[in-house]
Amino acid sequence: MRRIIIVVPVLLTLISCNSKSKDVQVITIEEFTSTINKTRQKEKPTVYNFWATWCAPCIAEMPLIEQFALKHELNLKFVNVDRKNLWETRVPRMLKKLNLQSEVYLLDKAKRNNWYQAIDENWKAGLPVTLFTGRDKKVLYQGVLEEEDLLEITNKFNEEFIEDY
Repeated sequence: MRRIIIVVPVLLTLISCNSKSKDVQVITIEEFTSTINKTRQKEKPTVYNFWATWCAPCIAEMPLIEQFALKHELNLKFVNVDRKNLWETRVPRMLKKLNLQSEVYLLDKAKRNNWYQAIDENWKAGLPVTLFTGRDKKVLYQGVLEEEDLLEITNKFNEEFIEDY
């Protein structure tokens, strides 16, 4: 147990030093689902973009999503779903390369099967996936986002709409 306690702060320090990201933190599935429920109550939408270092479409859409979120003053969190053994190597290198400013979560799935269904029962596995929450609403988008998609989805938070996008 002592080794784990020491490794996590060192890991977070390494990632923070190698990335321009505002904040990088490890979060469990349980903590993450609780966070989603809290942000669902907020007036302004929160965007959770799920990504992995091996997912080329994920990497390609991340700068566009961040630009859009900054322009429209949205809360954005990138959620990395790589295995823990990549958190010290590939993840920091990718974050440094992308030069992102948004908060990054490292999702600790604890070898749980079908972890993605704990986040949203409509998630059919696979990446890229982006979850939008706010104003008591939730939209799960599966696939690569373009700026038009982002605009259409975020505008829905100002209208009444059916949750299943």
